[in-house]
Amino acid sequence: LGRGPLASATERTPTTHAELDRMIAQVQARGCAWSHSGFEQGVNACAAAVRDGLGQVIAAISVVGPESRFDAQTSIGVESAVIGAARALSQMFGHRPES
Repeated sequence: LGRGPLASATERTPTTHAELDRMIAQVQARGCAWSHSGFEQGVNACAAAVRDGLGQVIAAISVVGPESRFDAQTSIGVESAVIGAARALSQMFGHRPES
């Protein structure tokens, strides 16, 4: 990524390494990544990693849609469904999460 500023797709894209580090920490803690117009203006997305038996990320599952469709209640449901689907797929590929 280099040492300089990061390229910005929209005004919501993280442009410093510190912002990106914070975002990565939030993703790890939450179990999914959200983009709120971070790549394309007016488009939101929620994604979670699918892991194999070794714990390696082998795929991702996501839901993408217009920002207007993601109110607070819908976002909670989307996040839960995406994380649940990623966990189910991971189990199919032999992943057993740490307790």
